[in-house]
Amino acid sequence: IADKTPRSHPTSPPGLPDPNAEATPEDASVCAAANREILRSQVAHRVDSVQQLLASNNIRVIFVSACCTGDLQPLDLSGNGDFKASLKECFIAWFADHLAAALDNGISTQPDLRLSTLKPLHGQWVVRAWEALRDKPNVLIHGWEEAGIKRALNETTLIID
Repeated sequence: IADKTPRSHPTSPPGLPDPNAEATPEDASVCAAANREILRSQVAHRVDSVQQLLASNNIRVIFVSACCTGDLQPLDLSGNGDFKASLKECFIAWFADHLAAALDNGISTQPDLRLSTLKPLHGQWVVRAWEALRDKPNVLIHGWEEAGIKRALNETTLIID
């Protein structure tokens, strides 16, 4: 489970407010403008046919400002860190195994880091990382709790029932 310490972002993207500073009304307008720009470049989820397909499957789309994803997206709050750590562990183990084998054979060479080599391995590592998360459902649930979505869903269910 993630710790409760506040996140610290060393720098903010150019043109966006400092995430460590106190928010101002001006910051909100800058974030809104940035969000409009992002949504202009990512319009697939706004197409009527996609919206209808999502709605027909009881999926409600909620747009989150780019300035708020670290606080509102469940996987940003809990899950992505474990996932990325698992990928990193897989890469380190693969790299170390190759270096050890080379040293055992008296060869001084780096492992092949070309995309053609790493892509298939990365696919295997992604599957392994998701399997590791599947074995820790509380990590994922924690993100939904931290974002307030789990509580909101529970309250909505009570209202509907």
